[in-house]
Amino acid sequence: MVDTMAAHLKTKLEPSLQVAATALSNSDHEFALSVCKQAAAVILDPRVSLMMGECYEMKGDPMEALCCYRAALSMDTSATGLHLPDSSAQRAKDKLEALVKKHGFKAAIWSGVSDKNQTSITPGLIEQRIALGRVDEAAQLYRASEPVTTRSKPAFHLQVGKAMREQPILADLAYEALTLAVNCEGGCPDAAHELGDMHYEGGRYDEALKWYGECVKASPGKALALSGIANCHKDKGDLAEAIVQYKKAIQVAPLDPTFVFNLSQAYEYVQDYDAALDLMQSYADKTPESEMTTVNHFATPLLHVKLCFAGGPKWHPHIQPLLNKIASFPQVARAAVQGLSTHWAYYYFLSRLVKSEIAPPLEGREPLFLIGDSHVLSGAWCHVTVRGQPRYLHPKLVTGLKAWHLRKGNKFLTVSNTHECFKSLPPGTKEAIFVCGEIDCREGVMGAVEKSKYNSVQQAVDKTSEVYLQALEALSAEYKVKLHVLSICPPTNPKYKDRIEATRRFNNKLRTSLGSPVLLDIAADVTTNEGVMHPDYNCDGTHMNRNFIPLLQREINKNFSEESP
Repeated sequence: MVDTMAAHLKTKLEPSLQVAATALSNSDHEFALSVCKQAAAVILDPRVSLMMGECYEMKGDPMEALCCYRAALSMDTSATGLHLPDSSAQRAKDKLEALVKKHGFKAAIWSGVSDKNQTSITPGLIEQRIALGRVDEAAQLYRASEPVTTRSKPAFHLQVGKAMREQPILADLAYEALTLAVNCEGGCPDAAHELGDMHYEGGRYDEALKWYGECVKASPGKALALSGIANCHKDKGDLAEAIVQYKKAIQVAPLDPTFVFNLSQAYEYVQDYDAALDLMQSYADKTPESEMTTVNHFATPLLHVKLCFAGGPKWHPHIQPLLNKIASFPQVARAAVQGLSTHWAYYYFLSRLVKSEIAPPLEGREPLFLIGDSHVLSGAWCHVTVRGQPRYLHPKLVTGLKAWHLRKGNKFLTVSNTHECFKSLPPGTKEAIFVCGEIDCREGVMGAVEKSKYNSVQQAVDKTSEVYLQALEALSAEYKVKLHVLSICPPTNPKYKDRIEATRRFNNKLRTSLGSPVLLDIAADVTTNEGVMHPDYNCDGTHMNRNFIPLLQREINKNFSEESP
């Protein structure tokens, strides 16, 4: 049984160890350490402790490295059988002895709690208890430590607080440790930043802004805190202020992939694709592949592809080289960026969509705007003829938009993004097509039913569609544009019975509430008797391919007004 379990755990652990080893070889000890901590939280393996020691040693933390090496050599893995190989054990011993000799540490390091004095307690020992799942012991150690009783040593509290943040059960104690670090004599800007991150992750944006502000006040050049401020404003829907703050962060670190990514995406939200792509292209030109060492480095080309496609024909020549670049990523990098599900999904979708012609010539044609979620890209830049007039489909993308987001009073990012799309329409635009609802049917409707917010799928669909219809009416009135609504794209997998039901009910609701000439209803054309998308229209398992354009053109000509420009 032990052998079977060991084999299973090793299989799960190997990819993480490979990712961490690659990051460590590229001197990215922070990323390698984060991977190791995640692994240690679920699998007890001395190789993880050994690698954590190497991370700490590279980071310049000899005491933490010492504790990790000791843990690697003394860890009880009898329950899993995951022992340290002889060569690795020797490496851990050599590194341990070298640290002891270099820094004058005592070779014996205790492992208990009750009989140890305060000065023996280090952040590394507490962190090891957390990694081993002994959280109560970690809390006891921290509360018994000398820096807690003397309210001193902010760096101690910072490191402990950062470690405890990764365990939800220790969140309150993490907050206490980080607050204590801030309040110690001399303060601790990094702890203020960590507190900002905690509040941001909890959706408490105003509180996060307060702590990020404290960090910037104490350390004006702290780019991560400036970026944190920008993230808060972005998620509150204040995109203009978000761009101001992202620009401040990128002035401090112009080639940081995270800041380039975030600012480019903020430009996307306000429909300034040229600014986004100028920034992205400049960054790409200045960053050789040899310097791409973190997940964020490899994430930027994914966003770059989406921006180039949505940004229009001017940028389309860049798409194929970017797709080739992504295809050539090392396997470990591809595995890592696939964890960025939204961005990988866009890349996968567009890589399949552009196998056909990206955009035929648009000269002599007026735009017809598609506003909404990622499904607007299925028809982007294609030709249609509207009452004898040549037109092309121009996308106005709102990434991740749900109909439910559009409820009155909500200030979610996608709502601000939607309004920016409407504000960017040329003067005189009389009619446009709105595309939304697929994500609601994929996850929102059923999720709400499962959480008992509604008694049935029909009740959830009724409420969501009510929000959607009210939003469409309000947007149409505010921007003086007649909106037509595209029917919701069906799922592709017959196993997704809940999605099939939600999509069918939602489209039925749109038919009874809108009908012609508002609804552009192609659902019956693209849906099989099983309720899934017909293979002829399937692009990537979620979106339609270009084959649906004749159906859309049919509905446009049937429902658009005679005087539509």
